[in-house]
Amino acid sequence: MKHRFAAAVTALTLLTLPAGAPLTAQAESFGALTYEVYTDHVEITGCDSAAISVTIPEEIDGLPVTGIGEGAFEGCKSLTSVTIPESVTGIGTWAFNRCESLTSVTVPESVTSIGQSAFMGCKSLSTIVIPESVTSIGTDAFYDTAWYDSQPDGLIYAGRVAYEYKGTCTGEIVLRPDTAGIADECFNNQGELSSVTIPEGVTSIGYGVFSGCTGLTSVTVPEGVTSIGKGAFKGCTSLSTIVIPESVTSIGTDAFSDTAWYDSQPDGLIYAGLVAYRYKGTCTGEIVLRPDTAGIADECFRGQRELSSVTIPEGVTSIGYGVFSGCKGLTSVTIPESVTSIGNYAFGNTGLTAVVIPKSVTLIADEAFSYCKQLQTVTVLNPDCIINANFQNSTFYYELTPFLEEPGVSGHFDGTFYGNEGSSIHRYARNNADRFISLEALAAAKTGDLNADGTQTVLDAVILQKHLVRSAPLCPFQTPLADVNGDHTINIIDLALLKRALTQNHA
Repeated sequence: MKHRFAAAVTALTLLTLPAGAPLTAQAESFGALTYEVYTDHVEITGCDSAAISVTIPEEIDGLPVTGIGEGAFEGCKSLTSVTIPESVTGIGTWAFNRCESLTSVTVPESVTSIGQSAFMGCKSLSTIVIPESVTSIGTDAFYDTAWYDSQPDGLIYAGRVAYEYKGTCTGEIVLRPDTAGIADECFNNQGELSSVTIPEGVTSIGYGVFSGCTGLTSVTVPEGVTSIGKGAFKGCTSLSTIVIPESVTSIGTDAFSDTAWYDSQPDGLIYAGLVAYRYKGTCTGEIVLRPDTAGIADECFRGQRELSSVTIPEGVTSIGYGVFSGCKGLTSVTIPESVTSIGNYAFGNTGLTAVVIPKSVTLIADEAFSYCKQLQTVTVLNPDCIINANFQNSTFYYELTPFLEEPGVSGHFDGTFYGNEGSSIHRYARNNADRFISLEALAAAKTGDLNADGTQTVLDAVILQKHLVRSAPLCPFQTPLADVNGDHTINIIDLALLKRALTQNHA
């Protein structure tokens, strides 16, 4: 079996989150199956270990069954046959792991991805039908199966995906012209591979595909590839030339670590194509990304404690895994309207005091803002933004709460959330914060009424005072209300006028 990073770390990097919050707190049953209901789909999560033959339905409770979840059938040693419907688009990690009696499986045309170790240990599995729709296959998906054991040495294909090179690969490899994908760790540690030709049509180079290929000297990534996975070329010590097309917008952690190309780069912000790949050396002060930046690689600025502010240009569509994690000096960031998702740990353990999440953002992933001890003001402008369901349903669970200050305590946020009345952030705030102020109330409020409760009180003066001493920044929608004298500047004079008005009101 190939050497791999910890599966849990890989899962974090390659995580694909569901397109809606779970509607059920616990799995429900359908015959031998258990499942979980989401806003617009159902995922199979388990199966009776004694089941022999299973037909997965196309829909349950009127919702399509679109996924077979992590470990759903794992260890079902009596299972001899399973029918997968056309509604399913993904087969998850370890989905059928160790189903030792399973002899054949037909993957329907609807499926596009098969996860890590999905069929590993299915020792009797001799027939596997993979459709052309599948473009992504995880590490060891078919390891220790009769099908894999029967394959001759050389490059094995599963459908149109280059699955694994079995045996020792020497010299040059030219992938088939119809190749649609390359499985994770396909050429891992093939030290005698010297060159590879990747055809047009491949859209991603996944996790560890060429890691440890010490003889590989150059690679040209074809137009059409949009993502390069974690550790894809890590340890390719002779790799000095890398051509990255403009189509690439996503690059995983350590994709080019320990390569001659990376080692030759000078200190500073390194770009791979149009993607900001990594800051090499120590970053101090402000960073302004290039105007043509199309993406920011995972963990690009991780641990850069002296980075104080960053300007992200329009065009960047996601802020991925751990991009700014550990940047304790980072106090401000402007997220552009082009961004649609904020990934796991993206701003974890930073010095942010306030953040405005634009309307374009549809997903905030687990722990995106974990350990942000200075964070006091969070404004979410998309009323339907998915704040990962685990946040909403697990108030006291540390691992799943994004604004937690210390491990082992509740996910309470000692600050203020701002958003639309009845929005997802409003619902989240009910269980996780003392203060929520609606944007509708702020729009209707009069000057000096900073908490939008309909009147000027000492609480408004406290809010303004905290802003002036920089302990609790204002939401942008509060700023006009704090400008008491109307001079377009917020300062001590506005605070004095507000306090005078409060004194007069109580005289």
